[in-house]
Amino acid sequence: VSLMITLGMVSYKLTMRYFEVTETPKETNTILDIVSEATADEISRNIIYSVNEENSKIEAIVIEVLNTTTNNLDYITIPANSQFSLSNDLFRRLYMAEVDIPQIVKLSNLRKYIKDDTAYEYGELILEEHFGIDLGYFTALSSDDFNKIFKYSRDTGYYKLSDNILSEAGALESEDDMESFIKDKFELFTTNIKLKSKLKYAETYLNVNPEMIYYYLIPGEEKGGVYEPDEKQAEKMYSMILIDTPHTVKQEEEKVISSEDKNIKVLNGSGGEGIAGKVKGILATEGFTVGKIADNPKIIEKTIIYVKEEGMGKDLLTYFNGATIEVGVPDEDFDIVIVVGSADKEIKAEE
Repeated sequence: VSLMITLGMVSYKLTMRYFEVTETPKETNTILDIVSEATADEISRNIIYSVNEENSKIEAIVIEVLNTTTNNLDYITIPANSQFSLSNDLFRRLYMAEVDIPQIVKLSNLRKYIKDDTAYEYGELILEEHFGIDLGYFTALSSDDFNKIFKYSRDTGYYKLSDNILSEAGALESEDDMESFIKDKFELFTTNIKLKSKLKYAETYLNVNPEMIYYYLIPGEEKGGVYEPDEKQAEKMYSMILIDTPHTVKQEEEKVISSEDKNIKVLNGSGGEGIAGKVKGILATEGFTVGKIADNPKIIEKTIIYVKEEGMGKDLLTYFNGATIEVGVPDEDFDIVIVVGSADKEIKAEE
């Protein structure tokens, strides 16, 4: 009998190892594996939730992007009634974490699916997967406190900082003042970033020009009470926001002209082989028209995008590493001429 029991246990373990079956992990352990640790990065990417404390419904979602290099401050509104279908991989990972959540998710109901604060971290995962973005940390606050900081614009569909909060922050004169300001507000929040890390952004917040704060609404369409984000356009928009180009004019004065209907020429100045052809393939896949490719007479380091008119080429910056735009096209037959530099020698289409 002892021999049979021993053989049974050994067989079971060998079988489980063969099929790589493991015990279902607990949520507290799994969450650490699938949610990025909150840190103070060069670019702060903070997802802010407005939560109704009476019914736990999420009423508003705003992503704050603060760039410590450029002192840019941008806010992206994601409608709370946005709905997503989770990928099989993410749904399986959430299931293994013992998260009882449907595969079709409405963001406003996150706290109904998941009762504790991990709901906000799983919200990060959902947005990261669907928009191809990387969020650093979350901040959740009551709808009453949220509405003291942000105001909703029916004309644009996005949230902007309230006049009161801008006036309050604008009166601060030193980094110490800003740190005290952050500490006071920090008490109102539920967040997964430590106060010490948040205070690292005090100097940048102080240097932000309130007239140069940009606001966006995630691209998408309202259908039957549900907002359906355009994930591809949302990813492009987010990539443009992350580019290290300082805001130099007010948002309403910024001129952006689409490159999709422009005639583009690509020159290979990278020193690599076939780079112009690769760039043409990438841009063509994205809906741009490349009329000609050729070699550039000399090798350059950073890609230069020459355009005929101010406002062109900005939607092309995300495809290159540190590219710059210059007005004045060296070939009159084209609206845009891209000279690819060695910094983009390894450029390749996404899988």
